[in-house]
Amino acid sequence: MTAFGSYGLTVQLTDVNDTGSNKLLATANIVWVAGAEYAPKIIGTGNTLAGSPGVMPYDKKGEWRFTNDTYSLASATAIGYPSGWSAATWVYNSQVEYNTDYGTSCRSDLFQGAITIKPIFKNTSTAPGDSSVFYTIQYRANSGVSWTNIDTAAGSTDTWAATDPYKQFTRATTGAGQEDATYKFDQIGEYRVVTTLPSGSGASVMTFTVDFQDGNQAGAPPFVSGPCTP
Repeated sequence: MTAFGSYGLTVQLTDVNDTGSNKLLATANIVWVAGAEYAPKIIGTGNTLAGSPGVMPYDKKGEWRFTNDTYSLASATAIGYPSGWSAATWVYNSQVEYNTDYGTSCRSDLFQGAITIKPIFKNTSTAPGDSSVFYTIQYRANSGVSWTNIDTAAGSTDTWAATDPYKQFTRATTGAGQEDATYKFDQIGEYRVVTTLPSGSGASVMTFTVDFQDGNQAGAPPFVSGPCTP
């Protein structure tokens, strides 16, 4: 069964003799919708920590991690990035940020459930011109294998294909607003979002952030019913 899939079962009972005009017959139709596991607590909490630590300024190249590690800017490398991309100059590790805030030892890899990842390229002030940025969403089953791109899950608002190495946002900066896309993934493992340096004459008013939440829950986070660890 798949999460939120509809299923049915027909049960028919007859008497043991099953003959003649007086035989007994009963039929029952049972219909149900399958449930889904909650995503890990860190993912369910989403980008809701005080101080908005997940917002990258315009003059950085970012990496947002949903991984079971303490990876930081000090250890940042370009290993596994799209060809020609250089190492991040800004890192948001959701596991480190959450555990630092809450004094816990929770994990932020997707060890159950599903995750929704929403990159946002935004400006609240204006400038002449425009700005663009490239970004990729990568996956690995565990820290012992290479990063790759995978297909989005069924029901994803926007589509990412395993053959997509990266995508691009371009935004006119003469008015405030944002460009965004929402992707759902349900393969168990680790995820990261990596960007290039925003470019263009209006780049100085741009920020980049990544909203995230339990991919099987509607509405806005936090959703804190998921487990801290497997």
